[in-house]
Amino acid sequence: MHKRTWSKLIPTKISAFGWQVMQNRIPTKLNLYQRGIVHDNNLMCGLCGDDIEDKNHLFIHCRVAHSVRSKCAKWWRFLTAHPKTCQEDFEQHRLPIKDSSVQAGWDVVWFSTLWSLWLARNRKIFKNQVCEEERIFELVQLRAFSWIKSRTTGYSFNFYEWMLEPLLSLKAKRSLQ
Repeated sequence: MHKRTWSKLIPTKISAFGWQVMQNRIPTKLNLYQRGIVHDNNLMCGLCGDDIEDKNHLFIHCRVAHSVRSKCAKWWRFLTAHPKTCQEDFEQHRLPIKDSSVQAGWDVVWFSTLWSLWLARNRKIFKNQVCEEERIFELVQLRAFSWIKSRTTGYSFNFYEWMLEPLLSLKAKRSLQ
């Protein structure tokens, strides 16, 4: 997990956030309540409002998260199982192929998804701004592309090509690691 978490393609702040998610150290409503930081009885998910907000609900079971993650899998033409935990989800993203550039790109998408969901949740809670699932997915694509483009020498694909064929754009540039 360490090598994939601290990839040069992922901004350090986002890698740290992903690590915090895996360690259950992010300020979800349930974590804040259990630590005695908030005493509000509203522990429902900030994105969907359907269940208590813990890390696994927020990033895996929430209907908004599930929709965004399904869109990512469809975009990459991958079949994925519905994991129970964030750890299972991260391990599921270890691809059964030996192309390290594709694995590195898929890891970037995983971290971009976590970050985009977190930011959408915070906008809804703190600014009362709802972000539609399709918009969150578009932000996942944009963030992942910008991280790869800015952190890879010689990556010549444009955003349109990345959106249409992410696998092809990564296979063509094998220095992503």
